[in-house]
Amino acid sequence: MITYNEIPGTNIAEIMVGGKVTKENFDALVPKLEKLIQEHGSVRLLEEIRDFGGFDLSILWDDMKFAFGHMKDFERVAVVTDKRWIKNWAKLSAVFIKAEVELFELNRIEDARAWLGTK
Repeated sequence: MITYNEIPGTNIAEIMVGGKVTKENFDALVPKLEKLIQEHGSVRLLEEIRDFGGFDLSILWDDMKFAFGHMKDFERVAVVTDKRWIKNWAKLSAVFIKAEVELFELNRIEDARAWLGTK
């Protein structure tokens, strides 16, 4: 499941991932992010990942196309999680995008928001 929220009047979006991510979840998310990118030119993103339960393998190709198509469209990405393997994946992924990527523990979500500029 993916929950999406935009901060009105900004280029900031928050995504909360919980449980298993389906192709339908991903397909619903992409147009929202693309619209925000189109409106602002670049985006700041908070990804809160709590109890990640995997994803449909059919998402992989679409995710890679989205990521490579928007490598320069993200300014900052705050990854908020207590899962070590997700933090390691985020560090690896950061090499391929222009954005600054910062990692935060779940209990520091307000720090992540401040770093993105919402506070």
